[in-house]
Amino acid sequence: MSSYCICEYGAVADTSVNSAAAIQRAIDTAHQAGGGTVRVPAGKTFMCGSIVLKSDVSLYLEPGSVLLASPDIKDYVNYEHLELFS
Repeated sequence: MSSYCICEYGAVADTSVNSAAAIQRAIDTAHQAGGGTVRVPAGKTFMCGSIVLKSDVSLYLEPGSVLLASPDIKDYVNYEHLELFS
């Protein structure tokens, strides 16, 4: 199966940039190709909101990589239905 690095789809290792769209593009490309592994590069942190995994696609976080949850509730699917606890 093929491997798809999220950086090749526009993901940026910057915690002020939401890379969800780029990660989703990598997932969608892998799915359309019949499956594969979407890789998050080692030692880097990427901020994102919602992503949707698809059949025959694996998400692999290389050692030291991080997917950091976006602090903006609007970056999440159906955010208006989420309950926040204080």
